[in-house]
Amino acid sequence: MSPESPLNAGGPGGPDFSPIPKKEGSLKQEEMHFPFGRMKDGHRKTLERLDDPGKLPGAIEAMSAMAIGLPTVQRAVRISRLRELGDGRVAFVREKVSLITDRELMQIFMSPDYATDTRGVGYYARMACDSALLGEGRSMVTERLVGGSYTQEEAVEIASGMVATKQIRDDDATFEEAVKRIKGAVKQSDREVVGILEQKAPHYRGQVNMWRAFVDHQYRAGDEKSASEIFVTAGHATPQGPDWQELFSDEDGRRDLVLRQIYAAGLTYEELSGLKREELLIEGLHYKVAKDADRTLVRGVGDDKKTVNVKVLNRNIYVEGWKSKTFKSWIDALLEKGEGDLLAVYEMWLTAVTTGLVAEVGKGEKGNGSAAFADPPIMSSLDKWLVHFGSVQRAEAGLAEDSSRVRPFVYKNKTGAIKTVGKYPETWLPCFFKNATVRIGNDEKSIFDLWWNEGRNIGRGIDWLSTDRPSVAGGGGDTDEVGINSYDGWLYKKFQLGKFWLASQGVASLRDISGYGYWDGMARTLDKAFGLAWKGLPSGGESRDKVWEKAVEDVGGRPEVLTIEGKQFVQVIPDNQNPRYGLLVGILDRYKPTVVKGEDRGDSSTAFGDEFSILSEAQLMNLLTGKAAQRSHRGEPIERFITSFMDSGMVSQSQMDRALTEVYGDKKKEVIGNSSFLKKMFLS
Repeated sequence: MSPESPLNAGGPGGPDFSPIPKKEGSLKQEEMHFPFGRMKDGHRKTLERLDDPGKLPGAIEAMSAMAIGLPTVQRAVRISRLRELGDGRVAFVREKVSLITDRELMQIFMSPDYATDTRGVGYYARMACDSALLGEGRSMVTERLVGGSYTQEEAVEIASGMVATKQIRDDDATFEEAVKRIKGAVKQSDREVVGILEQKAPHYRGQVNMWRAFVDHQYRAGDEKSASEIFVTAGHATPQGPDWQELFSDEDGRRDLVLRQIYAAGLTYEELSGLKREELLIEGLHYKVAKDADRTLVRGVGDDKKTVNVKVLNRNIYVEGWKSKTFKSWIDALLEKGEGDLLAVYEMWLTAVTTGLVAEVGKGEKGNGSAAFADPPIMSSLDKWLVHFGSVQRAEAGLAEDSSRVRPFVYKNKTGAIKTVGKYPETWLPCFFKNATVRIGNDEKSIFDLWWNEGRNIGRGIDWLSTDRPSVAGGGGDTDEVGINSYDGWLYKKFQLGKFWLASQGVASLRDISGYGYWDGMARTLDKAFGLAWKGLPSGGESRDKVWEKAVEDVGGRPEVLTIEGKQFVQVIPDNQNPRYGLLVGILDRYKPTVVKGEDRGDSSTAFGDEFSILSEAQLMNLLTGKAAQRSHRGEPIERFITSFMDSGMVSQSQMDRALTEVYGDKKKEVIGNSSFLKKMFLS
C-alpha cells in the first residue's frame, strides 16, 4: 500500500487504488514523453519524464540550458574538479559527465549560431521546455494531470483490474465506491509535478527572453543602423521587470557575484583598488605574481589569507578580444564566483552583453594615447558610439584622448562635420542598468547606482517590477510610446538616437535640412533621448536644478533664461553638452557660403556646389537666370535653414546667435545681412 496515494482514502488498512493497469500505464507514459521525451535523430538521450518529480527540476535546468545555447551543462561543477580536468569544463546531464573545452566555450559565448541552434539539441530542448512550461502547453499538462479526472469507462477498467489482482472485493458496493474514487483521483506525484512547473516557468521565461535579446544583439552587432532598429522589428525580445527579477534570483547570490566579476574584468587594477574591491581582481588579467613586483596584494580569506608580490598587467579582455590564455583566466574567475555554475555564468554573460554593461568597460587606450574599443560582437558598433561617443569621434578624427593629433587624416564619414568634434556629449546613452531608475523614497536612483555603487544584490535588493512603470525621468515630455525605464524604453532611445547619429555623421541634402517641418521630428527625438534642454521655473523662483548647477561648474557663467508666453524657462544643458547645438555648428560650418570660404573649401566631405546661399528666399525667387548669378548664389537660402531649425525648438535665438558668431566670426553680418528677418533678429 502506498500511504501518499490520494486514492488511499480508506486510511491504514484500507484498499490501495494506486496500481494502474498496463494499458492505462502505457497511455500515461506516452503522454509524459510528449513534453520531455526522447531527443530525435542523433540526440537520443532519454531525458527525465515529466511524471518523476524527484528528477524533474534537474531535467528542466539541463534542458533550459540547452534551449538557450549551452549544449551540456548542470551545476555541481567544483573548482577543484576543474583543476584536475585541465582546460575542460565538467558538466552533468543525467548523471553522465561531459567535458566542454575552453575553445568550445569561447565559441559558445560569442556566436549567435550556437544560441539559435535550429536543427540540433537546442531546438528540441526549446520545444520540450516551451510545451511543458509555457502557455498552452503547460495548461494542457496541468489539465491532464490535475484539472481533469478519469472517465467512467477508464475508472471501470482500472477498478476491474484491481478486482482481478484482488486489491478490492468483488462486490457491487466496493466496486462502485472504487469507481467513484478513481474518477476524482489525482496522484500526489502529479500535484508535485504541476508545482515544479509553476515554480520553474518564470525563470525559464526570463532565460528565453534574454537569449532572444542576445541573438538580436549578436546578429546586428556590426551594423549600426540595423542595431538601432531592433525596437521597430516585429517580434523583438523585450524582457520585462518580472523577467529580470527571476533571471537574477538565486538562493545564494551567485548570479550577482558573477555579474560583478564580468563588469570588473573591464576595469583597471587601480580602479578596483580605489573602490576597495580587490576581491574582483583577476590573476592573468589585472595582475600576475612576479618577483619584479610593483605592489603587494592580499589574497584569500581566513586562514588562507596571504600577501603576495604582484605586477600590474591591466589586460582588458573585452578590448583585446578572446585569446585562449586570457579567456581561461576570465572564465576561471567567473566560475569561482559562481561556485562552478556554468549556466549562471552563461546567463549573466548574455545579460551583460545585451544590456550594454560590457560596452561600459569595453574601452582601453592605444600606445599613442588614442582610445581603443571592443569589437563586435563583444560590443556592438552602435553601443560603441552611444556609450563612448566623444572618445570614438576623437579616434575617428585622428586625435588622442587629450585631443592631440596622432594621425594626419580624418575619417570624415565617421566623425561628421569636423567642426563638431568635441561639441557633443561624451556619452549619448549609457547601459540599460544606468538608464533604468527605481524610486527610493522621494528620489530616483539608477539600477547601476543601487547595484554597483551601493552594493545591493542585483536580484533580491532591487525592485525590478518598478522599471516597467511609465516615466519621464530625464525629460522628454509625455512618453506614450513606451516606459523609458523599461528595457523596451532603452531600445526606443537607441532607435531615436540612431536617427540622430546618422544625421550627425551624414551629409544631408540642403533641400531637406532647410525644409519646414524637417526638424520637428528630430527635436522630439532629442527631447526623449537626451532630455529637455529647457525646464520651466516656478513663478518668481530661481533654478534649483542639480543638472544645471553641475553644468555651471563645468562651463562657468550663469544659465540662460527664456520667457515664453509669460512663463520662464531655464537652460539646463549647456551648449558644449547639447547635441542640438553641436549639430547646428556642424551644419553651418559644413555648408559655408562662398563669402566665408574664400579659397578654402571648408569641409571637403561635401560636394563642391553644396553651400548656403546668402540671398534671402525672396531675392532668389526674383533672381535673373544668368549663369554668373546662378554660380554665385547656388544652394538653399541660409535664412530658410535657420528659420526651420529654430521654429522646431532645436535651439533658442541666443544659441543660434552664438553659433553664427562661432562659425562665421566677422563675416556673420555679410552672411545673414540680405535677410531682413535675420538681420533684425541677430544684427539689430
